[in-house]
Amino acid sequence: MSDRREKHMIICNDGGLNITYDDGAHWFKANTPPVGQFYSVNVDMAKPYNVYGGLQDNGVWTGPSTNTNSNGWLQEGQYPYKFIMGGDGMQVEVDTRDNATVYTGFQFGYYYRINKNDSEDGVSIKPENDLGESNFRFNWQTPICLSRHNQDILYLGSNRFHRSMKKGEEMKTISADLTHNDKTGDVPFNTIVSISESPSRFGLIIVGTDDGFVWLSSDVGYTWKKISDGLPQNLYVSRVVASLHKENRFYVTLNGYRNDHFNPYVFKSDDGGATWINISSDLPDEPVNVVREDPTSENILYLGTDNGAYCSLNGGESWMTIGGNLPRVAVHDLVVQPREKELVLGTHGRSIFIASLSEVQKLKDSVVQKNLFVFDPEAVRYTKKWGTKPDEFSEPLTSTLTACYFKKVSGIVDVKILNEKGLNLKSFRDTAEAGLNYLSYDLSVDPVQVSSFQKANSGKNKIKIEAGENKIYYLVPGKYKIEISDNSGNKQFSLFEVKDPDKTSQAESEKSAAESEENESK
Repeated sequence: MSDRREKHMIICNDGGLNITYDDGAHWFKANTPPVGQFYSVNVDMAKPYNVYGGLQDNGVWTGPSTNTNSNGWLQEGQYPYKFIMGGDGMQVEVDTRDNATVYTGFQFGYYYRINKNDSEDGVSIKPENDLGESNFRFNWQTPICLSRHNQDILYLGSNRFHRSMKKGEEMKTISADLTHNDKTGDVPFNTIVSISESPSRFGLIIVGTDDGFVWLSSDVGYTWKKISDGLPQNLYVSRVVASLHKENRFYVTLNGYRNDHFNPYVFKSDDGGATWINISSDLPDEPVNVVREDPTSENILYLGTDNGAYCSLNGGESWMTIGGNLPRVAVHDLVVQPREKELVLGTHGRSIFIASLSEVQKLKDSVVQKNLFVFDPEAVRYTKKWGTKPDEFSEPLTSTLTACYFKKVSGIVDVKILNEKGLNLKSFRDTAEAGLNYLSYDLSVDPVQVSSFQKANSGKNKIKIEAGENKIYYLVPGKYKIEISDNSGNKQFSLFEVKDPDKTSQAESEKSAAESEENESK
């Protein structure tokens, strides 16, 4: 009998992980780890909003932003994310008037307009050259852009600029060739790779090419002005972005890894591309893929490189790492969902991450000029079941308070949890980086402080802390303070509340009854 191990093989490729135990006669996909290679991501305005993305060798998918990575769907039988297009999934644009009309496709410009809610075949929107005309050249990841001024209007780039006024149909070729047109390379080259339209002015459009050109049109694409003379030449223009805040402001990122150098190239223009400012400043030597502006502040920028993501609070004068549980991985695309204040990161290797921008958007000058600042955490809902021992069907029941603080320089900070009377209930330390930091507190109380708390709360309104089944003491309903200090003498605090759900429900019921009675009297 042959050793089964001799027939065991594992193959890794851009489609995932495949395993065989019978020398290749049968294979099964082991694609449980979230290792999706996203080229692009986008969002709609549904509630909850949906995320869309095109993946290397795995088509285009969409699903709710509220989804969390788990195997719970196996019992329900419905995976939350849905497959809507095959091939190598590329860019996605969504008509937010219905959050169902989607423009997407696969490599080399094969794009379609589909309705994600029905099974009908999509409508092809790929431009076709006229008889006798040179064939259009489409980049592997052909760019598309849906006008936010009128979402019936779609822009698409080959080596020329195309526009449809009818939802992708009757695509017209507007421009001449916007590339060097030297036709070098083993795959389609000399192509448009990025398109952006100013939200401040209809028809003000910027495009970038894979051979180093950046062009600007102020008349919906009929005429073009080259604005890349002040930029490094002959590099891949990985992104062009029209500012959300100023009509004549544009951002450009260049990617040089195809030319065997890895400098970060990030530029900003405030005069319509007449002059450019290098804002790569203190970024590490990593090729840059994408830059985005925050919708609430012209000074907040987000950046994706081949080795991670970064944030600037001062318009690119300096950058800080977006860390936490985001691994060092290529970030190919970024998009901000403005209503929910969330940043969606499409990584090429570790799937999708979503980060809250609630605290980032509060980082005004009054905050970042301080050495230390602590944000107010959200209230925690209390339950007597904290610390319940798990059984064979459940996990331990616990809760966590997430606290956010800003620190100008990195270092160790001391954290204290105090009650309203200033009694220290819990002490621990946290390692802070320069910038925003998040710490998790399990709501536990130091056992040595329990008796002091009981004495301080004796009397008529006695409050008692009791241990859970796991012998750990937890906070009871009430108001508390989280205090953070560093070794330089800086100290800041914020308040938070552990809410009693029974009292909260009763108060809400009384308020509702009062409002109903008031409305009836009117």
